[in-house]
Amino acid sequence: MNVRIAASLLGLSLSLLAAPATAQVQANLRPDRVGAPYRFVLELVSDGSPVDVVFDRRLLTLRVHAEGRRRPLTCRHPAAPSRVLSSRVVHLDSSSSRVAEWLDLRMYCTGRALAALRAGAPVDARYGFRRRGSHRWVVKPEQGPPIHRLDLAQFTLAPLAAELPVDGPIRLSLRPSTLHVGSPPSLRVTLRSAGAAQVVYPRDDLYSFHIR
Repeated sequence: MNVRIAASLLGLSLSLLAAPATAQVQANLRPDRVGAPYRFVLELVSDGSPVDVVFDRRLLTLRVHAEGRRRPLTCRHPAAPSRVLSSRVVHLDSSSSRVAEWLDLRMYCTGRALAALRAGAPVDARYGFRRRGSHRWVVKPEQGPPIHRLDLAQFTLAPLAAELPVDGPIRLSLRPSTLHVGSPPSLRVTLRSAGAAQVVYPRDDLYSFHIR
């Protein structure tokens, strides 16, 4: 009996040694010297094992722990996809184990969240989807189940002074786009700088209308 158990344990140990290890992928967010302090570089780094990853900076979520609030303020990209886009799938292996892309934190945080970010509040970052699903994953190794989310290291910005108004105003204009019978009305938004060149991150979720 003992010989049979020992043989079974030996066979299990050999099978574990023979099984390939699951690929490890890490998501990092590091400051970028260009466009400081809000510009960062998002990167996915693998251990060199063959693995498919979904690389889309819109999948980043920030949770800002503002002082005096019990719950963190959540910042998401307004155009974050709800499922995997095939055009965003990248294969990583030993020959190419890293992908990177820059982003600006103001693409995600506005209002109170941006004010808390500027004040030096701690920030938790997550990359991926909020829920699991067959079409919601960011890491798919050759061995093992797919991963729907990666947690990043917590970070803080050095407290910043209040931002001063820009020199030249931004002109916003609305005009009707082409209308079709049976389709809802839509508006075309145009942003123009009346002064020097400026960086603008338009968000469609910040427009509001009062209808009378």
